[in-house]
Amino acid sequence: MKIRTDFVTNSSSANYILEITYESEEGKNAKMELAVSEETCFSDDGDMTASNIFLIPHEIKNDIKFEKYNLSLMKNIDQLTNLLFSTAKIDGWRDMDDYPEDEDDQEAIDEFYEGKTVSVSDVAPNTIFKFKKQYKSQKITLENLKTITIQNEKFGSGDSAMWIDWNDVLELKEYKKKYQNASLNEKNNIVNEMFEFINSAPELPIHDNEYTLSDEMNCLWIASSEELMQTIEKYLNGKLNRSHWNGTYSIEYIIDVKGKTMSSRKLLLYGDI
Repeated sequence: MKIRTDFVTNSSSANYILEITYESEEGKNAKMELAVSEETCFSDDGDMTASNIFLIPHEIKNDIKFEKYNLSLMKNIDQLTNLLFSTAKIDGWRDMDDYPEDEDDQEAIDEFYEGKTVSVSDVAPNTIFKFKKQYKSQKITLENLKTITIQNEKFGSGDSAMWIDWNDVLELKEYKKKYQNASLNEKNNIVNEMFEFINSAPELPIHDNEYTLSDEMNCLWIASSEELMQTIEKYLNGKLNRSHWNGTYSIEYIIDVKGKTMSSRKLLLYGDI
């Protein structure tokens, strides 16, 4: 389950999140998460105010490239981490301490609010240090690193919101219809079938106030299995407090470190959280 970091939300806001996860061959994990917003998102490095954060790797022949640097050239895991954070970019970044002193200087104020593009390594040393400490405590090294997962995410509210309405999903309505007249044993089977269906990241109809996403998208439940089971039982018994779930749009890259190959997918992440 993902844990968000103190997003400020109002009638309409968008928050951008970069997540980087290392997984070792032994199944150990280390994760970094950093969020920015046009308003304010708190981080280990203080308030992050910006318009976007992202890291985009590229698959080339027998290697993965981050800007002009290749994964195969990395000598150790710290060098790899430094590479990732130097090529991870924050757009529209503003240092609130640099706000123009002359409040009548409109040109300087406009330039300040435009922000600038910086790398994560320039503005988030505490976040990087915490991540390094985490993977070292898990004994994750370049030698036993299995995968790098990179997620570029957007979570919005109000005019920037994205959501799923279960009343739009034909499969779920069909489960509910069958459930109403089923025996106890059949009901248990329907609950389990619906659980597997939702956990399979099915392609579902989605709503997007900004109309930037497709009408249907693979949707991945990110809360716990226990919460999913409770939600299913409430849905089937007509006891849900609401029928829609706000979503987080994610472009995910999974890098096979040893094979120097990469897969990617676009998802709407959601959960009863």
